[in-house]
Amino acid sequence: MSTLSFRRRNVATPFNLLVAGFSGLGKSTFLQTFYHSLNLTRDSRSLEMDLVPITKTIGLTTKRVLAQEDGVKFAITLIDTPGFIDDSTLEEQSNFLLRYIEGQLELKLAEESKLKRNPKPKEEQVHACLYFLSPSDTGISDTDASLMKKLGKRVNIIPVIGKADTLTVSGLKRAKEAIMRDVDQQNIPIFNFPDLEDDDAELIKENADLRGMLPFSLIASDEFPEKTDKGPVFLGRKYPWGVVDCLNPEHCDFAPLKNLLINSHLSSLKEVTYTILYEQYRTNNL
Repeated sequence: MSTLSFRRRNVATPFNLLVAGFSGLGKSTFLQTFYHSLNLTRDSRSLEMDLVPITKTIGLTTKRVLAQEDGVKFAITLIDTPGFIDDSTLEEQSNFLLRYIEGQLELKLAEESKLKRNPKPKEEQVHACLYFLSPSDTGISDTDASLMKKLGKRVNIIPVIGKADTLTVSGLKRAKEAIMRDVDQQNIPIFNFPDLEDDDAELIKENADLRGMLPFSLIASDEFPEKTDKGPVFLGRKYPWGVVDCLNPEHCDFAPLKNLLINSHLSSLKEVTYTILYEQYRTNNL
């Protein structure tokens, strides 16, 4: 499905992205990298926004920016969450995150329940959750599987492998195969790039290609030069033996992931959010 239905001249398309997963997998640093990869508008640069912290995230933090990609304006909200810690409070931790996601759905339900509705309500709902998994070929842990199932009832889950530069090419292949095997065998709900009725042949092929990439391998930059008007900055990591470029598709899946989020599959993510996930929430809460 094309994103044309969401594109209006001089109107910024909302997109809300959340990251989740266990602590130490590079979620906050990924959001910094994602932010620095965006072509920010001057309006966005003039806003006094709190930067997503690179240090350990203590509470849920959000960063709202205005960006323009391929001539289309976006109002992007990046939502960072505390990394899960596998201890006696894990259920409380996951409930905290679930309440946040459901709270955004509740805002829509409350608006729809008003006698006089706002014709242009804010779009606060989480459209996608990147769930970070360990760079390992052992598959999805029982704990991760349980958390993904819990969150997947209310948000589009897209599985990703954090710190993928710690894996060899063959190791990454094994890790992806093990994770997707567990997704299938345990019926873990993920956004699986469904083919829709009005999708053309090109998008159907793209869907198949993206399904073949799952879970997306991510590498985050370890340096963030100040953004200027002189063009894109380098986002990656420098080692004695060479350079890892986060935006190079041969090094990781950052670029195709970014493209699907704010370009090719933005409409699909929103359609699932509102016609399936929200409707299920609404039905359960009427």
